[in-house]
Amino acid sequence: MAKNQGLSLNTQKLSGQCGKLMCCLKCEDEQYKEYKKIFPQQNAIIQYKGQPYKVVGLNVIQKVIKLDNRSEVLFITLDDLNANGGNPA
Repeated sequence: MAKNQGLSLNTQKLSGQCGKLMCCLKCEDEQYKEYKKIFPQQNAIIQYKGQPYKVVGLNVIQKVIKLDNRSEVLFITLDDLNANGGNPA
């Protein structure tokens, strides 16, 4: 669940005060799975405004995607990606 949510795999950071896995991870996991269905995959090459970019980061809560094409790095919203031709390259 932590990997699915992009969190550190350090068990000390994932444990609550009771010493067990934080309950919120389990509660939020289904929502993360649903969000990830509508985002491009990490490391995918996509076309954005006619240029190829690599997906280098995702923030599913804020619906922001980090794109890189070696000459610039962009942080765009999922809505902006869809409105401006964010298609697989």
